[in-house]
Amino acid sequence: MAACAAWMCVCAAAPSSLPCSREMVCVTRSSREPSAQPPRRSWSRAQRAHRKALVHIVEARLLVSFHKPKGLVCTHRDELRRETVYAHFERALVERYGIRGSESSALRNSVKHGAHRHMWHTLGRLDLDTTGLLLFTNYAPWVLQATDPSAHAAVQKRYFVHAAGQLGIAELEALRNGVQMSGGLGISAPATVTVLATRGKNTDLEIGIRQGKNRQVRRMLLAVGSQALRLHRVAFGDIELGSLPEGCVRLEDPAQLSLR
Repeated sequence: MAACAAWMCVCAAAPSSLPCSREMVCVTRSSREPSAQPPRRSWSRAQRAHRKALVHIVEARLLVSFHKPKGLVCTHRDELRRETVYAHFERALVERYGIRGSESSALRNSVKHGAHRHMWHTLGRLDLDTTGLLLFTNYAPWVLQATDPSAHAAVQKRYFVHAAGQLGIAELEALRNGVQMSGGLGISAPATVTVLATRGKNTDLEIGIRQGKNRQVRRMLLAVGSQALRLHRVAFGDIELGSLPEGCVRLEDPAQLSLR
């Protein structure tokens, strides 16, 4: 609730602009003349409230849902210069909560020395072609709490899968019990698998996993002779994507994932 209050405080108090944060340069005309003192800034009440709210955001632990579109990579910088989820996520924050680019920079610059380099972190990743729910946080320890497969009762992620072929009982049981994944990733942990529908030659499934290995659901399907024609994350623990539009964000309560 403190995170929500801090966030909404920014939305209510954010002015259209902030004074430049760079100090004015003092020019000494001669060695005998004292340097001119920069004029004192005059802050309005709204601007003071806004700066105070920025500090609150840095100190608050926030959890935000993002509906990831297809074609975005989950990295801060991509060597191939592909679009990243971070760029789209920050633009969505501007549209939803009114935090402009300069203010986002102010947030990052306000993080104390020794803190993490980036303001936002994803809880796990989705590959280039996978869409759906992706969670962001400004508190790095939550990433490990929510995604560490060795942690007790790791959070389950649920996916809608449009799989190639009609999967029989043997294939479904193999997915539930564990299959040998390619890439040297070993055997997948037990998963929940529900058949939603059979459409022509293909099958719609809901698959729930607690691991988070690279392209895991896709590798699991390949192991039983199928493949994911469409992969869409619908839930992360008790947080569901619901009706959140593609490319949009929503503030979440960390208690839904038992984060602390």
